[in-house]
Amino acid sequence: MIGIVGRQLCGAGVLLGMLLTGACSGEDADGLDGGDGGVDGSAAGDGDTDADGDGDGDTDTDCGEQEIDLELAGVKVMLLVDASGSMNDDIAGGADKWSATTDAIEMMVNHPELKDTWFGLHVFPNMWLDLVPTCDTEPSPVIEVAPNTGQQIVEWMRHNPPSTVAFTPLLDGLEYYLGAIDTPLQDAKTANYIVLLSDGADNCYQTLLTDPYRKLNVLAGIADDLKDISHIKTVVVGLGDEVSEEELNAVAQNGGSTFGQFIPATDSATLNQAFEEIAKSIRPCRYLLTSPSTIWDSTKVNFYFDGEVVERDRKHLDGWDWTKNDELEVEFYGPACQKIKDNLITDVRAQFGCPTQIDGEVCATYESFLPFPEVAVAVLEDFSSSMTGEKWKVASTALTQMLVNDRNNPIEFGFDTFPDASVSLDFCDVADSPLFTIGGQLNHLPIIKWCAEHLDPLLSGSTPLHAILARLINRPGKLADPDVSGAAVVITDGEDSCYEPIEEVVPALTQTVEKVVEMHDVRIFAIGYGDDANEEQLNAIAQAGNTGLSTYLHADDLASLEGIFEQIANMVTSCLFTVPNPGASVDYNLVNIYFDGDVVPRDVNHLNGWDWFNNVNKNKIEFYGSYCDALKSGAVRDVVIEFGCETVIVE
Repeated sequence: MIGIVGRQLCGAGVLLGMLLTGACSGEDADGLDGGDGGVDGSAAGDGDTDADGDGDGDTDTDCGEQEIDLELAGVKVMLLVDASGSMNDDIAGGADKWSATTDAIEMMVNHPELKDTWFGLHVFPNMWLDLVPTCDTEPSPVIEVAPNTGQQIVEWMRHNPPSTVAFTPLLDGLEYYLGAIDTPLQDAKTANYIVLLSDGADNCYQTLLTDPYRKLNVLAGIADDLKDISHIKTVVVGLGDEVSEEELNAVAQNGGSTFGQFIPATDSATLNQAFEEIAKSIRPCRYLLTSPSTIWDSTKVNFYFDGEVVERDRKHLDGWDWTKNDELEVEFYGPACQKIKDNLITDVRAQFGCPTQIDGEVCATYESFLPFPEVAVAVLEDFSSSMTGEKWKVASTALTQMLVNDRNNPIEFGFDTFPDASVSLDFCDVADSPLFTIGGQLNHLPIIKWCAEHLDPLLSGSTPLHAILARLINRPGKLADPDVSGAAVVITDGEDSCYEPIEEVVPALTQTVEKVVEMHDVRIFAIGYGDDANEEQLNAIAQAGNTGLSTYLHADDLASLEGIFEQIANMVTSCLFTVPNPGASVDYNLVNIYFDGDVVPRDVNHLNGWDWFNNVNKNKIEFYGSYCDALKSGAVRDVVIEFGCETVIVE
């Protein structure tokens, strides 16, 4: 809620339902919760001794008497359904898969908890091309996501049997929803889902050319990008006994839903149960604050369920908290959320002006999410012939896992190969520019797909290791940005075979790396894959690379390479955070920092806690000890700064 934090309340919008009577607890000096009428002997006729006329015993005319409209955040669901020929087959219990799926979808679109949900339908493959076997998905949804489409979807499925072809372009169907596609699902203000159902495996994506692991990498990348870029979570149902568990889980594990694995269904009963579980899980507990027309203070907000206050819970266990959405948005968690889903609450409302109730604290005056520091990493990978086969497979898979790992979301990645992967007669050449410049998460899937679609490295054994590092001198890209923590990671299974004279390659590597580090303030890591990596050359890079490492990092299998990537991510992630300007009204002696709702103590000795990076400017905060370790490991989701309450100090 960065967009609303710290603002002063000047008014509020239209009341939601009947105005709650009374001020918030602890604000009324006369012990009466306001609303006591005018016949009470007070000057203002409000039942207390002040003159502001609001009946709460203080001088704040707003406390307890301002409310705002709340609107349950919308839910949009695209049903992405396998319509290949195998969906005509029967499943246990006698029904065919298509009919059983239609019945389950009918139950879902009519579910009482999803009465306001927008549904759409998209099928794969293209059902209109039965006479010409195709791996094409329907070019657009057969029914676009919109209000009141449930019965239309059911009728369409009852009148349109599955395709007669066996092709299953599962990957293509998901990828449709990435990029600049004009779909209602790409809406940060609503909860958006793809519910994917398939009874088999993708047998279209480069099936004859690509090993299965490459397909898994791309599926993981698509699901991750859908979640992080397009604001779409993916839930996966596997129907029958012939599904590819690996493929469906590659999507489900990276899809961002609460399930984390695909949901298996073997008959009509378990299929209906799967859709029932999905219906319950996707009903939101997020509300949009719709009617404020003036600036207000988000530290003086309380929410009520049927007149009972719900405390704020920064830990997201039971209560409410602001979301990171720039819109005015709040989410309920734990038992509070479950009460909403179970229809136990008839009235949810917000009230402004009284300090927010949170574990008895009513002292906060300003708070804000702190943005994670920017990190840029360029991966430079050996593409010579010795990397062919298992080595390229392992390197590509480890790279994919690094890109889709949520803990690495603050990192922007670039990617290139050496020698130049394009058609070239000079195998000691490197390209003028990298294949993928550092450019944020939009680069993740293109990098993953490039690695999957280039089956093996070049036939040449040439390895221009020095040349790829020398390019960083004049073409560092975002690595040289002074506000970014930059690093390059070079991976090879051999040695430089291009630099001349070859006996001078080690001092040349040292000199070049030192120059890059000095000019651009970056770190350079060296990874040697396998037993044939040249230790002398790689150690020269490591020792000059400004990483604190005296030797190169050795990998000989997938687990060790993934571990090295994780180690590097931890090392390049910064513990120095910039504090947005809170204005002149805050007291810098009253400030606390929270990691996912848990307070971090201030430690002026810089052992285990936080402190101002510059005690005069107070525009940056640095974390130390276990708290810095937690940030670097990806264990921390939200970092919040709050002014107004007494600072917690390390004991």
